[in-house]
Amino acid sequence: MAGPSPELDARLARIAGRLALLAASDRELKVFGAAGHRWQLEPPLDAGELAAVEAALGAALPAEVAAFLTRIGRAGAGPYYGFVTPAPPDPAAWAGDQEVAPRPAAPFPFDAEAALEVAPATGGSRYDGTVLLAHQGCGYVSLLIVGGPRAGEVWADFAAAEGPLAPEAPSFLTWYEGWLDDALLEWARDALPAIAAARAAGGPTVAAMEAVAPLLDARAEAPSADLRRSLGYLRCYQGRFDDAEAAFDRAAEVGTQEPEARRRLDRARLRAAAGRYADALDEVAAGLATPGLWYATRDALLGERQAALFAQGHRAEALATMDLRAEQTFFDVALHHALAREHLADGDVDAAAAVLARAFRLGIGVPRPTEVEARRRAAYDGLVAALEAEARRRGRRAGAPRRRGRGGVGGRELMRGAAAFAIVTAALGGGCGGAAAVAVRRRRRRPARSAPPAPTPATGAASPSSSSATTPGARTSTTPAPCAARCTLTPWSAGGARRRAGSRARTVATSS
Repeated sequence: MAGPSPELDARLARIAGRLALLAASDRELKVFGAAGHRWQLEPPLDAGELAAVEAALGAALPAEVAAFLTRIGRAGAGPYYGFVTPAPPDPAAWAGDQEVAPRPAAPFPFDAEAALEVAPATGGSRYDGTVLLAHQGCGYVSLLIVGGPRAGEVWADFAAAEGPLAPEAPSFLTWYEGWLDDALLEWARDALPAIAAARAAGGPTVAAMEAVAPLLDARAEAPSADLRRSLGYLRCYQGRFDDAEAAFDRAAEVGTQEPEARRRLDRARLRAAAGRYADALDEVAAGLATPGLWYATRDALLGERQAALFAQGHRAEALATMDLRAEQTFFDVALHHALAREHLADGDVDAAAAVLARAFRLGIGVPRPTEVEARRRAAYDGLVAALEAEARRRGRRAGAPRRRGRGGVGGRELMRGAAAFAIVTAALGGGCGGAAAVAVRRRRRRPARSAPPAPTPATGAASPSSSSATTPGARTSTTPAPCAARCTLTPWSAGGARRRAGSRARTVATSS
C-alpha cells in the first residue's frame, strides 16, 4: 500500500464528514438504499485482514481502495444498496453457467463498453480482473477492476437485461464521492420544502444546507425539474423569494409531470413562507383546478391549504380540509390520528371518535381490510399508545383525574390521554361490538403485537414511491430481486441463486 498522501487524506476526511452529515440528516432513511445500510459502515480492515483479502484475490487492491477499506470502513453505506468487501468469486456460483468464473488477478479484457455478445479477445472470462463492488438492483452490478491497466476503475454490468459491460467511474473514490453528492441532493429534494418553511417562520439554520447550496448552484442550468425546484426552495430558505419564484418557473418549463400544478404548489409554499397566506390560498385553488391531478399532488395542495387556514386562524375550515385529506387516503392512518388529536384538543370527543371509526370502517393502513382485529389495531392502538405515553411522561397515568387546570402539568395533553379509552369504546361500539371493545380495554395484558405490513398502494392516479426496508444484520445489504420477465439473475447476484417465485427481496451476505 502506498504511503501517506495529503490529497488522499483530505478526500477521505471529506467523505467521512459527508457520510456523517447524511446520517444525521436522513433520519427517516428516505434516500435510495438507506433503509438497508442505514448509513452505517462496518469496521475498517486491519493490516492483516487487508493482506488476507489481497492474497485471496491474487492481486493488490488500488491504493485508494485499500486506504478506504482500512481507514473508513470495509463495507456498508455506499452507492445503490451499499458496497461489499472485495472478495474472489464463488466458483460454485458460476458452475453450469455459460460464463467461466472470473480470475481477479488476470488482466481486464476491455478498454471500452462491450456488448453482451462480445467475447474477450484474450479468451477466458469477460469478467477477468474484476471483483463485485455493489448490487445496483434488478441483477445489475458495479464491478471494481483490479487486474490490468484499468485497475482502479469501476464498471457497470447490465448482463441481467442482456445489456453491456460499461465504464461507470474512473476511480473508486470518484464513484463514492459522486454517490454522496447525489444522495445529498436526493435528500434535499424531499426535505427542502419543510426546511424552507421552518426557516421562514424563524426556525434554525440547517447544517446540511451549507453542503447542499454549492451542489445546487453548480447545477442551476441543468434541464431537471427536480433540481430547479430544489434550487427554488434553497433560495426560499435563503430569503431570496424573487429568485425562488424564478427557479420554480424555470422548473415548470422543463417538467413533464404536472408542471403547472406543481408550479402552483411551489408558489403557494413560497407565498406562505413570506406570510402571504391569502395569496397562498389563491395559488392552491389554481393548482386544484388543474385537471387529472395525481393523488400525491392533490394531497400536497390540500396540505398547503390546511396550513394556510390554520395560520389565518380559520380553524373550522382547516379541520374540514384536514378531514377531506384523511377521507381520501388509504395508505396510512396518520392523518386520521392527527385529526382526532385536533378534535380532542377542542374537547370534541364525539368528533374524534367518528374520525377513528371511519379509519376502522375503511380499513385504512391494513392490507386486508376484512380482518377486523387488524383494522382495530391500525385505527386505534397507535394513537392510544401515544396518548398514554404522553400522559406518563408528565408523571400521570392515562385516565387519572386531573388535579390542575388546563394550563398546569397535564393540561390539554392529559385530557387527551383521559379521553382515549372513551374514544375507542364509542367508536368500536358501532363497528366491532362488545368483544372488540373489551379486547381494547385489556390490550396491556396481551403480548405486544408486531405492526401490520405496509399496504400496497392503490392503483390509479397516485404516484407514491416505496422501498423495502429490512433490519440489517452484520455485514448484510438488501438487494431487490430482478425485474420480472426482462431480467435474469447472473452469477454475481445472490451467489448465483436463481429467481424464486414470489420473491421480492433477498439479503446478500458480504465477505469479511
